[in-house]
Amino acid sequence: MTGPPVEGLRVVKEGLAPSDHVVINGLTRLQPGMPVQARMSKITPRAADTSPSAQPVTTPPSAEAQPAQ
Repeated sequence: MTGPPVEGLRVVKEGLAPSDHVVINGLTRLQPGMPVQARMSKITPRAADTSPSAQPVTTPPSAEAQPAQ
């Protein structure tokens, strides 16, 4: 069971044993039954996002909602 993302990484709450391996790269190319070559890799969290956040995009009211002139 997965939990929330934290610093760019996904929290795994349950379902993995200490001996299990997790795919962290190339996930989109995986297909069921496909052989994989496991390699150990260090996973590092990304730095906290310090960029300014964007304002939500709003759409103008439609012409149909305008009062007739």
